[in-house]
Amino acid sequence: MRGVKMIGFVCILGLVSCDSGGGDVISEASGLDVQLPDDLAAAVDFGPADFDSETVNDAAEEEYVAAVFAGINAERARNGLADLIIDTELSALAETHNESMINLATVGGDITISHNGALLRADASFVRGYTNYGENVGANRGFTNDEIADNLLEGWIGSEGHFDNLTGDYTHTGVAITVDSRDGTVYATQVFAR
Repeated sequence: MRGVKMIGFVCILGLVSCDSGGGDVISEASGLDVQLPDDLAAAVDFGPADFDSETVNDAAEEEYVAAVFAGINAERARNGLADLIIDTELSALAETHNESMINLATVGGDITISHNGALLRADASFVRGYTNYGENVGANRGFTNDEIADNLLEGWIGSEGHFDNLTGDYTHTGVAITVDSRDGTVYATQVFAR
């Protein structure tokens, strides 16, 4: 049986508000067991960020991805687990979701994250031969470039539901970190597959 597990969180200025899962299991017509968080979207209200859009570039996003990927595998190693293998097509699914969250965002306002379209992303992974799918999402704003990856990692590792995905029985992953050039909000999606 195929399984899907999705968890989300928001980190703002060092404060973490996480939905650690524990949601209801929903049986879909496709036969998937879907684990959804109790609250599929999280929003935090705070003032606009002081952001310079000139500092946003693809190289910075790639550095964040590399740091998060290395941190996830380091955490898996600490727990006696094999490294995850990057799958560029899974990373493309994650990137598409980040872009979707950015398109729905209010510039400088609430940060809202969701798992909208997760079943479609899971189905896309199943077409490729995977049988299980998991997903972590997060966002932050107001951190320095040096703090962004660490903040995302700490949020996911410190949350039971996210940690369950990070240390789950997965073999492959896709990671995308996308900066909203309008206000500097950093959106992150990591998908897991086996």
